[in-house]
Amino acid sequence: MQSTTVPIPRSFRQLPLELILMITRPLAPDAFLSFGFANYHLLITHSLAPLLSTDTLTRLVRQSAALRTRTIGQSWIPVEVNLQILRNLEPLDALNYAMANYLVLAQQGIAPTLSLETLRRLNRAVQHEPNTVPNLAPGHSPKP
Repeated sequence: MQSTTVPIPRSFRQLPLELILMITRPLAPDAFLSFGFANYHLLITHSLAPLLSTDTLTRLVRQSAALRTRTIGQSWIPVEVNLQILRNLEPLDALNYAMANYLVLAQQGIAPTLSLETLRRLNRAVQHEPNTVPNLAPGHSPKP
């Protein structure tokens, strides 16, 4: 009987979806958001992150800059509630929620402060679409 060996991925980006999910599922919401922003391109290739529009990226850049100059104000939603919401969302939905509520989540210490390098990576991801069609449920195809 001959054994078959599976080649070992040479890069983190080549990991199969199952291993990525095994890495991300046990993460706390703040750790997952840090991972998601840092590894955005990896997650969109596996449909685990929303596609960023230029408008959304511009808003994230502005809000990230505002964090450096603005004092933290009162949030309408307590930290505990935001954490509970994020714990109960799928990865794609958690990142959608984080991008929509970035300023509040960052002020609460849940979302990471986006470094210039992270913002550059997000910008590159916006400029270069992946070869996959993201954010579609299995068995669905994009509308023409």
